[in-house]
Amino acid sequence: MTDFHKKYKRVNRFWQDAEFTLLEDVIIKTYIVGFEYEDDYAKLDKYGNLTVKKGFYFGASGCTFDTESCRLAACIHDALYWISQCGGFRRTYDDHTPDDFAIRLEADMIFYDLCIDNGMYVWRANLWLHFLRRYGKKAWKADPE
Repeated sequence: MTDFHKKYKRVNRFWQDAEFTLLEDVIIKTYIVGFEYEDDYAKLDKYGNLTVKKGFYFGASGCTFDTESCRLAACIHDALYWISQCGGFRRTYDDHTPDDFAIRLEADMIFYDLCIDNGMYVWRANLWLHFLRRYGKKAWKADPE
């Protein structure tokens, strides 16, 4: 997504969580389909269209330094984890609902792909992905409060 840097602003010092807030909605197509969720921060329709709404706080924390190449990815990834924390991916027990592991993997792969698409070196994206897969499960299941 071109010009994403114009759609957010820094709200905290770089060492604090939730460094940025969106100044306008961001819409992206995902492959997470079959779920519908909406609140004041995010909307996911059953076709996989994700809208991260104006005012959503996000940040890129972790094992490596934060640069513009990871900001769109961090925003989308944080929104998907937010939806999970709010119960948006709870199993409906029909035959077409993927399990929780698969949905989280897809969210992490979206992060990875967006990092590379926005100019991050592959080795660095691989490092982020490794740590997301290893330590992200707790955040996926956490209560957002």
